Amino acid sequence: MFNRQITSRVTVKDKRTIVLGGLIRDDTTTIEKKVPILGDIPLLGLLFKKKSKQTTRTNLMIFITPHIVTEDEAIGTATEQRKKAQETFEEDVQKTPPKDGKKDRSKRAKGKN
Repeated sequence: MFNRQITSRVTVKDKRTIVLGGLIRDDTTTIEKKVPILGDIPLLGLLFKKKSKQTTRTNLMIFITPHIVTEDEAIGTATEQRKKAQETFEEDVQKTPPKDGKKDRSKRAKGKN
């Protein structure tokens, strides 16, 4: 697992979204398909196997929208709104069909993947 961080100081107005940065990662996977036994024969086996490369690019953008709260009551309201928005997001992620062929998306929704 990779650990990357951003350190930044910005000035932004209340409820204005800023982009702190982005991370791009390219993963290359080599896939070999072959006919059992025949694909293992030196030279002749080349006729019975296929190699391919698959590249996957992942972009991670970091957006921050500050909300300045000055009253105690407003803090509770803002917290509840954020919790509901997170729950809705997680439900939407669970409903979305995966692009990678994996069926379990629960780790993805919680940011553990």
